[in-house]
Amino acid sequence: MPAGSSSNRVSQLALVALFAGLGAALAVALTTWGMQTFAAHKAASGLAGYPEAQACNVLGIQIHGQVVGSRSYVPVADMQPLQNPDGSATLIAQNYTIADEADDLLRNASRDESIKAILLDIDSGGGSVVSGDELSASIRKVGKPSVVVVHDVAASTAYLIASAADRIFASQDSAIGSIGETASFITQVEKNKKDGLKYEILSSGPFKDMYSPDKPITDDERKLIMRDIQIGHNNFVELVALYRHQPVEAIEKLADGSTMLGRAALASGLIDEIGGMWEALDYLEKQIGEPVSICWQ
Repeated sequence: MPAGSSSNRVSQLALVALFAGLGAALAVALTTWGMQTFAAHKAASGLAGYPEAQACNVLGIQIHGQVVGSRSYVPVADMQPLQNPDGSATLIAQNYTIADEADDLLRNASRDESIKAILLDIDSGGGSVVSGDELSASIRKVGKPSVVVVHDVAASTAYLIASAADRIFASQDSAIGSIGETASFITQVEKNKKDGLKYEILSSGPFKDMYSPDKPITDDERKLIMRDIQIGHNNFVELVALYRHQPVEAIEKLADGSTMLGRAALASGLIDEIGGMWEALDYLEKQIGEPVSICWQ
């Protein structure tokens, strides 16, 4: 090793540590300055905001990502550990909404007298049909004022969940709707032929393996699948019509599987107002007759 290289290395490490410390201190200073500046801006603008220190009176639930029935539907690779203040860790699934856990929150809120209303923060393209049925029914069963704020999208199952709330706020550019059902899937029959693979059917009934990607779908299978899709579609349309106080025929005309942007959704009766979180909180404050403080779950 060349003379002086050890001391140079130590000096370099010291400089790195110094700059890292300065960077962290600068980040803290900037964050503190930003919070103070925003607080001053709110005061100067007359925007008092909503109380944060008092005990919460509104339950906030995020419906984000794919809606699934339980954690068993979340791939292990999509679970991430969240460090708790006590040193323990909780596994979270950031890109999923776990329906049975959200359902527990709603059930507990229905019995908690301190919770006066429900706020649903939605940004989801949908997911499990049954989960949408369950959560939309639970929102109704809570029996307390409920409001939805849609960000980029509330589509398919996520829209069914939103439709059960008393009032829906969305941006003029939010994608709303996608009312309908699908059971489409990929087959690899032609690929198997090229690879020299043959699928042997060994089932106790003609429909037991009808969703296998390794065999062609038969006409009878297609009819059976389409029968169930149509039943699910009708259920979806009827629930949205019920929740949104619209004629079934009016919702059926919109149920082509497409989404529409905020103002078209407003004109079609799929949402109630163009707005976001501030407007939703103002609405809730009027409903419960007191300042809003949210417990996010």
